[in-house]
Amino acid sequence: MPFTLLVIIRRSWFLGAFLCKLVPFVQASTIFVSAGTVLAIAVDRYNTIVHFNPQHPKGGKKEMLLNATFIWLSAFLLSIPICVFQGTVPVGLPGLHIYYKCVELWPSPLFKGMYTVMILMLQFAIPTLALLVTHIHIRSHLNARIFRTDSVQDVCKGYQQSEGQGTSMNHERLKRDLRRNTRATMVLLNISIVFTMSWLPWNSLNLLAEFHPNVMSPKALYLAFAICHMAAMSSSVTNPILYGWLNSNIRREMVRMSWIIAKAGSALVSNRSTQSDNQAMQQNNTLIRSSGGDSTLNRSNNPESHV
Repeated sequence: MPFTLLVIIRRSWFLGAFLCKLVPFVQASTIFVSAGTVLAIAVDRYNTIVHFNPQHPKGGKKEMLLNATFIWLSAFLLSIPICVFQGTVPVGLPGLHIYYKCVELWPSPLFKGMYTVMILMLQFAIPTLALLVTHIHIRSHLNARIFRTDSVQDVCKGYQQSEGQGTSMNHERLKRDLRRNTRATMVLLNISIVFTMSWLPWNSLNLLAEFHPNVMSPKALYLAFAICHMAAMSSSVTNPILYGWLNSNIRREMVRMSWIIAKAGSALVSNRSTQSDNQAMQQNNTLIRSSGGDSTLNRSNNPESHV
C-alpha cells in the first residue's frame, strides 16, 4: 500500500529496478494468498458442517499447515510472471531522460490479456462462486437437519408427554434453532457480499485498462485506480471483523482475553502505585530522622542550650 500511494502521487518510479520487480511480486502474492485463504475457509466450513464425521474429524494442525503451505506456494508461482515481465522504462524527450516508470513489459499483448483474465478467474471469480455455493449448501443443510431432528424428537417424546405440550415445546425449540441459523446465514452472506464488493471494482478496472486503455484519461485512470485499490485493500480490515468478531466463539475468547489483560494491567498499576507510596514513605522517614538528628546536634553544640 505505501508503494502504491507513492506511485499514485509521484506518477513515477524512483526506487530502482530491483524493487520494481519485488514490490509488485509481493503485492500480487499477498492478493492471491488472501483469495486462497477465503476459499480455504469456505471449503473447510462446508466440509466441517455438511460432511462432518465424528470418527474421522478434520481440521488438524498438520492439515492446516499443509493448506497454508499450498496456498503460499501457489501464490508465489502465480505471481512469478509479474516479477519476470516487470521493469523500469525511462520517460522523456530523445536524449533527455526525465524520470522512470515501473511497468509490465510483456512479449505479447495476448499473453498479458490471458494473464489478466487468469487473475480475474483465480483471484475473484472462483472464490466468489465458492463462497456463494458453499454458504447456500450450509444453510440448506442446517435447516434440513433442524427439521429432521425435530421430527425424530417428536416421535420419541410422543410416548412420554401429552401431544399439546410436546408440540408447543418443539415449536419453540424449532423457532430458536431457526433464528440461530438465520444469524449464521447472515454472517455467511455478509462475507460473500463484502468480498465481492471489495474486489469487483479492482478487477473490473484491470479488465478495462487491459482491453480498453483509451477509454479514460491518465488522470481519471489514476484516480479510479486509487479508489478501487483502497476498496480492495479494505478487505484486510473487514475480514478480521467478519471471520473473527462475528464468530461467537472467537468473540467470547477475545472478551475473556481482554478481561485478563485488563485485570493484569490494573494489578500492575496497583503494584507500581503501592511501590511508589512505599518509596515516598521511606523518603519521608529518612527526612524526619535527618531533621531530628540535625536538631539534636545543634542543641548539643549550642552553649546556650545548657543554660
